Amino acid sequence: MTKKLESQGYVTVGHNTLYNGECVVVGTADSPVSIGSYCAIGRNLTIMPVNHDTRFAAIQGTVYREMFGEGHPGESGLPSRSRSKGGITIGNDVWIADNVTILSGVEIGDGACIGAGSIVTKSIPAYHVAAGSPCRTIRDRFPVEVAILMQEIQWWNWSEEKIRRNKRFFLLDLSSCSTADIKASLVD
Repeated sequence: MTKKLESQGYVTVGHNTLYNGECVVVGTADSPVSIGSYCAIGRNLTIMPVNHDTRFAAIQGTVYREMFGEGHPGESGLPSRSRSKGGITIGNDVWIADNVTILSGVEIGDGACIGAGSIVTKSIPAYHVAAGSPCRTIRDRFPVEVAILMQEIQWWNWSEEKIRRNKRFFLLDLSSCSTADIKASLVD
């Protein structure tokens, strides 16, 4: 069953972003998570902007809390670079298939598609199809000139009324039409 993903805490989610199943999305003050509008997210997505700090004798904090009455040294103060490479940004109109993990410091561009089972450790450009462990670009989603035009159009910022008026645009096969065809299909 598809549900809307909602903003909470250090996680912001755009308009009409949907997910199909269990998601673990964690954001922190130093490593926030931003997910754009009209994204389609499969089952078992994990977004983790923070890792365990491996520089100390014990990986997890239980030893430090229970034995010493204090937190893990890697958790005190600001997170170290070994714990996080920064927040995670997922653009608009992004498809993330089932069983995907996205790690800290990653940006996934508008219109990108991430294949099932991928572990995303590096940024993926807009309108690229990527998959694997580690995730890497496989191909462009559209011809380059079409991808550039799509980033200029930014349909995800349109009102629902304008989206309805542009049904012809949404029915175009963008992999095989010209930018002139796309422009001709648009209605203000």
